[in-house]
Amino acid sequence: MESFIRASTIERLRVEIYADHPAMGRAAALAVRNRLRRLQAEKEDIRMIFAAAPSQNEFLDALLRQKPMDVVCLGIGENGHLAFNDRPVADFADPALVKAVELDEVCRQQQVNDGCFDEISAVPHRALTFLHQCYEFD
Repeated sequence: MESFIRASTIERLRVEIYADHPAMGRAAALAVRNRLRRLQAEKEDIRMIFAAAPSQNEFLDALLRQKPMDVVCLGIGENGHLAFNDRPVADFADPALVKAVELDEVCRQQQVNDGCFDEISAVPHRALTFLHQCYEFD
């Protein structure tokens, strides 16, 4: 596997820091490939999500209510957010499926950097995020 610069565990989440985006991408691809191979040996069907945008909400909702996912590939924001769950407001034990969250300046700037908005003044200060269950992985 691609060697990382630094690794640590925060609560139950292992965090690895890589030298650059290509190294991180290669390591993530290898980790997913290895996980899929282990799952193929255990299960006939594997449920996987490539999370991207709000346009998938209904699709994901129909999948998350049937059975738990085996693998989820998603992005982590520049400030560490997952689906607009910035660290100060993230509560993955929250029973709400959808909640409104305040977007900090770094999260809002990322929306501009990613090309979602032309300038930061156009980025909303609040967003809706979809929460369901977080699954531990090995």
